[in-house]
Formats: sequence, structure tokens, C-alpha cells
Amino acid sequence: MVHWQHGLERERELGRRARRTLLERFRNIARAFGVRRGATRRRSVGRHRLRAWSNRSIAVVGSLALHVVLIGAFLRAWSPAPPPPEEERFLEIRWVKLEKPKPKPAPPPPEPPREETRAAPKPLEIPPAPDPVPIEEPEHADVEAAAPGPVIADPLVAPAEATADEAIARLQRSSTIPRPDLASIGVGAGGGSSGGATGIEGLRGSGRGRALSLYGGSQETEDAVARGLRWLAAHQEEAGFWDSDGFQRHCTGAAPCPGPGTREYDVGVTGLTVLAFLGAGHSPEAPGLYRDAVGKALEWLLRVQGGTGGFGVEESAYFYNQAIAALALAEAYALTRNKTYREGAERAIAYIERGQQPGGGWDYGSLASGRQDLSVTGWVVMSLRTARLAGLSTSPRTLEGARRFLDAAFLPTGEGVYADSGMGAGRRGINMSAVALLSHYLLDGDPNDARARLASERILLEPPEPRALHRWSETYQSYYYWYTGTLALFQTGGTRWDAWNRLLKQALLPSQETSGHRVGSWAPEGSWIGGSGGRVYATAINVLTLEIYYRYPPLFISRRN
Repeated sequence: MVHWQHGLERERELGRRARRTLLERFRNIARAFGVRRGATRRRSVGRHRLRAWSNRSIAVVGSLALHVVLIGAFLRAWSPAPPPPEEERFLEIRWVKLEKPKPKPAPPPPEPPREETRAAPKPLEIPPAPDPVPIEEPEHADVEAAAPGPVIADPLVAPAEATADEAIARLQRSSTIPRPDLASIGVGAGGGSSGGATGIEGLRGSGRGRALSLYGGSQETEDAVARGLRWLAAHQEEAGFWDSDGFQRHCTGAAPCPGPGTREYDVGVTGLTVLAFLGAGHSPEAPGLYRDAVGKALEWLLRVQGGTGGFGVEESAYFYNQAIAALALAEAYALTRNKTYREGAERAIAYIERGQQPGGGWDYGSLASGRQDLSVTGWVVMSLRTARLAGLSTSPRTLEGARRFLDAAFLPTGEGVYADSGMGAGRRGINMSAVALLSHYLLDGDPNDARARLASERILLEPPEPRALHRWSETYQSYYYWYTGTLALFQTGGTRWDAWNRLLKQALLPSQETSGHRVGSWAPEGSWIGGSGGRVYATAINVLTLEIYYRYPPLFISRRN
């Protein structure tokens, strides 16, 4: 307040000084021109008005000037300092051609320890083809005891001479598939099979020809199996395993077999190949053409198994390898009762049980990720089921957790959900319907469940189609789907199995290689799956598919008995 009063007093003083100065100058001018005081009296009124106006103007101008000075000082004191001028910069733009990234294959299983030295390639020695298995026509009494039941008329199934295209067209024209009377063919008549060696030996021995006759096999399917096993035996490593990416060292001639896979799958591919030999009755402890080959492969699996029961070094897709190797050892023990195979199988199953996720399923690795993967879980369920049949101990808690996960992944629509989180979460495809239905059966699920009926209908409407293998992202068809779909519908039985079996043979048999060094093998699928497993995987899993008629007895027969 004191500062403002002082400012006003200063303004008044300046005004008085300016007025005296102006009056003094007017008087001096008047004296210089000799103007008398009386002569100016006539203009006194004008001077008075001029003097008042000038006093007010001067006061106003002075006040404005003072306020401007004060406001400027205030702003200068409180305003921030201006930033320093920026340096001059230059922006350089370059055009770079970006290449489209290559799609990565699905994370493969762990890589097994490699042999430090590989044996030099030996000249190709292809063993002679085994004598074809005679297909016996069963007597009437035997058929009554083992056949799946009376034939049910089904307008869906085309005549025997119909082509695959005609059968598929007939399937697609049908809005609903008639449901066979499952009770009449023995499905759901009781609990699971009692286990033991007989449950896995199935009809691989003396009853093999009879099983071919009963369930739709033929001399043609047996010839394809024999050619496939011959090719696999010719490409085995001296150490006993099958090399997914290096099998071509055993090829002769100028054109080796194309289609290498990735080395991370060597454990899984070796396990699948062992299962293919075991499926045809070639045991490592019984006389046979491939006895030594199977024995060496099983020894290699035991060598690369760690003390905790896991196989090789754990990687992102480790449990594919783990489940298939455990399945091979459990089946080998069931067929031979060799204690060495039993110990390896028990440790492998124990490792699988420890790797179960909290939700009941399994992920690619053994760490607790919280993610459940139906594809991985399907292989694990196969190994657990085989271990039970072989008489190995499996935790009821593990099986209950697997059922809990499957109840969530197997939808009321008959679809299967690939994963509940992470990569591929929520994805549905016909391949997952097959895995879900097969797992449902192997975990003693109710075959009369509406989900099982709808899943079998879905699978039958997507039969094997070789052209669809190259469009996996659209069709989800692969050799793995053909295999799991075959296992699932074989357990379903009835007219559904008859229709699927005919379409399967029309798709699978003509695609087997018939010339050159590749004879007996199958080319890999034209997708990332084929690039991962390669020709060895494709051949092993297709041989397993064609062994369906005698590899395991159908569940409905086991339940009825």
C-alpha cells in the first residue's frame, strides 16, 4: 500500500512540474513578441481550458508509463528464462527393403544327446520283405464272440464300389448322421479292460489275420505296412535311433530321399518308429526280422533318459518327446516283461505326473506355466493308458486331473479346444475334435455321451484328404489328425468306422512311395508339421495308422468281456 501511495505522489509532482514548465514557456514566448498581459485577457478562458486539459493529459500519460514500467519489471522478475536456442539438426531417411519373415515351426521337443561320432554310411541293405500275413476267414462261432455286433443299416455309407468323392458327397448331403445303437455293439457295457499283457498284445499274434478280416484290413494294407517298416529299418542309425534331419546319409544313388525334419524331434521320432515295429509284432525278445533293430532303439532311449525320468534336454516342445518315448517303453514292457523296460517306463511316467499343470493338462514343458495344451495332453493320455494296461502304477490323482481338464476342453458341440491360454488359446479345429474324442475313450469316458456322438459326426464329415494336407491353416488336416481320427472312430465302431476306414485307405495307400530308394515311405506334409518331423515321422505314424486293425482290441470288446 505504501508503494502505491508513493507512486501516486510521484505522478502528481511530475504533473505540477510539467504544468509550471509549460506556463513558464508560454510567458517567455509572450514577452518575446511584446504581448501585454491585458492583451491576453480575452483568451483567458481558452487558456484555462487548455491548461486543465494539458494537466489531465500529462497525468494520464505519466501514469500509463509508470504502470507499463512496473508491469514489465514484475514480468521479468517472475517469468522463466527462455530456453537456449536448439541446435540445428538433420533427419536422414533411408528406404530399406524388408523381407517377409519366414514362419517358424511349432516348438519341437527336446534334443537328445548326440553320439559323439557317427558311423560312416554303410551300403544299403534292405532286408527281404516278410511273407504276407494270411487273412483267415473266421469261423461263425469266433465271429459271434469277437465281432462288434450286428450290422446296422446306415443310409450314410455308400456302396463298397463307390469312390471317395462319392462317399464324401454323401456325407455332406446328410444334415445329421444316424446314431447307431451303441448298446447293441457292446459299448458302455461295463468298466475298462483288466490290463496286463493281453490288453496290449491285442491281435498282433496268431489272431492278426482274423482281426484284419473283422475290422476292415486287407492284404493291401499289410503290404504297405511291410514296405514302410523295410524303409525305416534301412534308415536307422548304428547307435539305434532315427535321425530326423540326417537320415539321408543312408540313402543310395544320386537322389537321396527328400524331406528332412529337425533334430529336436529325434527322441519322439524314434519312439514312434519303435511303436510301429511293436505294432506289427516285432518284439526285441522274440525271433523276427527286426528284432535287433527294435532292441537297439529301446537301448538308445534308455541311454538318453536322465535320472529324473526325462529324455534329453528340456526345450519348448519337450513333452511331445517325453510322452511318445514313455509310450514306447511301456508297450515294450507289456510285450516282453523285461524289467529294464519296466524301470525306464516307470521313471518316464513319474516324470510325466510331476509335470502335470494345476488345471490337469500338460504343456510343452514340465514347468508350472498354468497353460494346458490338448495336443500334448492327448499323447500323455495314450502313454498313461498303456502304462495301466501294462500293469504299471499310475496315480489316480493324475488321471482325475486329466479328466477334469478334458471336461473343460471337450465342448458340448463335440469340438476340442487346443489350449486354454497362451499360444493358440481357444483355437478349435477338426484335429482337436479327434484328440478330445480319443482321450475321452482312453480315460474311460461314457461312449453314450452326447459330445462323443457329435465329435464322431464332425470327424466323419472331414475325412482324410491328401490335398488338404497342404492347407493346414484352413483344414487342420495332418497325418496326426488321420492317426487320432482313426484311433477314435475305431473305438466308436459301427458304420462310422466302416465309412472312415474306406476313405482312409483311399487317401493313404496311394500316397505311399512306390519307386526308387523312397519306396515304402511317405512324403512329409506340406505344412510346418511336415517340416518338423520330416519323412521318418511321416512314415512311422502312417504305418501305425495302418496297424489299427490288430494293434489294440477295440474298447467295446474289452468292456463286454
